[in-house]
Amino acid sequence: MSRVGFKTLEYMISEKLKQIEIYTKHMESDDLTEWAKEEYKSMILGLEKDIEKHKEEYKASETFKYSKDDVSLSPDGVSKGKDMSYESETYRGEEDSPVLAEDRADEPLEHDAYSVRDDYRELFGIDDTFEDTLMSDWDDMSEAMMSMGVAEAIPEEEPEPIIDDSVIGKLKASVSIPEEFKFTDDMTFYTMLRNIFRGRNILVTGPSGCGKSSLGKILADITNKPFYSFNFGDTMNPSAKILGDTKFSKEEGTWFKPSRFVSAITDNSGGFIMLDEITRDRTGDLANILMPVLDGQKYLALDESEDADIVDLDSGAFFYATANIGREYLGCAHDLDRAWKDRFCGGLYELDYLPQKKEQELLQVRVPHISEDDARRITEFSKKIRDLYKAEELNVAVSTRMCLTSAELVVDGMSLLDALKHTVLPFYPIQGGDDTERVRVIQTIQSMGD
Repeated sequence: MSRVGFKTLEYMISEKLKQIEIYTKHMESDDLTEWAKEEYKSMILGLEKDIEKHKEEYKASETFKYSKDDVSLSPDGVSKGKDMSYESETYRGEEDSPVLAEDRADEPLEHDAYSVRDDYRELFGIDDTFEDTLMSDWDDMSEAMMSMGVAEAIPEEEPEPIIDDSVIGKLKASVSIPEEFKFTDDMTFYTMLRNIFRGRNILVTGPSGCGKSSLGKILADITNKPFYSFNFGDTMNPSAKILGDTKFSKEEGTWFKPSRFVSAITDNSGGFIMLDEITRDRTGDLANILMPVLDGQKYLALDESEDADIVDLDSGAFFYATANIGREYLGCAHDLDRAWKDRFCGGLYELDYLPQKKEQELLQVRVPHISEDDARRITEFSKKIRDLYKAEELNVAVSTRMCLTSAELVVDGMSLLDALKHTVLPFYPIQGGDDTERVRVIQTIQSMGD
């Protein structure tokens, strides 16, 4: 081993003394376990042995005056009058000598940071690989020191919370997205709540069975509004459905009975009124009657006469409409009338089927006893059929409602393949002897395995 410089040894001894002082203070802690105290004693003993070794090196060179109790040495290595030995006996080399001081002045500047570091590395055989390993293990070492009580974890400063005072921000902070309904984008849900808060009507379009109607009921429950549903597809007499009907009795004669719709729009609790499947009204009369109800006029005329009774909407009444648009829906191949859409400006939403993963989560929420594997296979099947529909190789897609029905059949004991055939195949009948679509669907079902 090459000669280690005077300043290097001085630096090493100073650091070891400081470490002994730190460990000694830690040992005074009442919270320290006996095991940890023993560990400290062992480390202190090792440091003291190192110091004794350095003392012998200085003794051999006869250039060192050192005190265990004083880590600060004079420039020429002479102590500042403190005890020099571990046993409190003065330990000195040669008396202060101007010649020795002059000789040391001629030595290289070994005490600068880099030379001390290099001497330290040479003394202990430290190379770059060792240093890299030591730094990579620092996290493990710090955890061990904390477990021994040597060091305390520094608490991470939590960033100041950013408070969003906007309407949507407050809704996000106070309302959780319902588990029974999944959205591709969570913002869809919160902007819908915002529209209800602002009284902006909502119109949701999308394929059948994607959850439009069930979403309306969920929103009504969350906003604590009385729920009224009116399906436009079962209307034989539009005016009677919306306005009411003339009745006759012997006792009272002819009289007018307002419709359930009139009761809904005048509910002073602020009703949530769902206009379901508005594109199924082929007469067009319903849309014409409802135009003044949905725009800024907010009234309903019970007939067309000049002195007709006018029904004013309650200020809290809210309208939520749904529509199916697509080539597989009778009378709905084209877009909605522009005037209809204008009544829902700012509240138009286009819902599509959920991505496979989210639809799988929905199945597991709605049908709790379905296994994860069965839920995955059902939703993967539905995705394959929808891809064929988008490629115009099939005329009908598999809806989320059909997936839920299949999952319920599986839970009740039917095999997965039989459940899919039972639920899906009726939507792909053989027409005019052409069974191309039906065969394609059967092949896709069989590809899902047993």
